[in-house]
Amino acid sequence: MSRFFNRCEPYQQSICMLMSGTLPQQEEAEIENHLAVCAECRKYYDEMRMVVAPLTNWEKEFSHIEPTEAARNRWAKAIQVSGKPALLDKHGNAFYEWWRELILPYRHVWGGMAAVWLVMLGANFGLAGGTKTEMVAHAAPTAAMMEAMKEQRRLLVELIPPANIEPMERPRRGVQPRSEQQADWRTC
Repeated sequence: MSRFFNRCEPYQQSICMLMSGTLPQQEEAEIENHLAVCAECRKYYDEMRMVVAPLTNWEKEFSHIEPTEAARNRWAKAIQVSGKPALLDKHGNAFYEWWRELILPYRHVWGGMAAVWLVMLGANFGLAGGTKTEMVAHAAPTAAMMEAMKEQRRLLVELIPPANIEPMERPRRGVQPRSEQQADWRTC
């Protein structure tokens, strides 16, 4: 919305380019004509000149400052290290990278999943009831159970009469005409 009310925005961008010396020659005359007419852009130009003026002579003002030999060595070492691929196995860097990329951004999700697994593990141990020897002892059929199963079989035989199953005739393996064989093949 402010772009509709600020008609000088393109000129202000061009003023920044003029101050940095990157504005093409064709546009400089247009900007100078606009600065002669627009008070707001002249104010912006003066503000930019106050900011840019100290920076134009920075090479002259800071030429006497030289880095120490220790700083140069640190910079050289940092540049050399930045060009080499990182050793992932050294000092657990592989684990740290894995942790940083997979676990850390989703730590709440992983924590929730761990809590669910702990609840499931606790419920599983709570339902188990006893030791393995007790569970095996309960699982073995007793003599009373075997008698009850025999009684149930006897009742089923009395209630359900045996089915009279007659043997089916075997299909005859006669020679079929070739046309019928092909018809069977096409229907499959």
